[in-house]
Amino acid sequence: MRIAQQASKNWPMFLLLIVAYASLRFLEAYGLWQDKTWAYWFGVLGYGIFIPIEIYYLLARPFDWFKLAILISNIVIVFVVYRNMKRKGLI
Repeated sequence: MRIAQQASKNWPMFLLLIVAYASLRFLEAYGLWQDKTWAYWFGVLGYGIFIPIEIYYLLARPFDWFKLAILISNIVIVFVVYRNMKRKGLI
């Protein structure tokens, strides 16, 4: 109950964070659609930064297939974006 009360007090900040994160991802999507170099780097860094955290939670907590699926998904995304960067000669 106390956590719910605290969360209800902070909902404007949570909403702002969610909108900011979604805006960054839409900006990245636009950059990738327009084939911008910065968008490729943003994608690799933006998804790659979560990989160590996901590995930690996968190893430190009880095993969960959903956590493993998220980790694999992020690795695949980083690999595909990196491969496209190499194919286009950006790295």
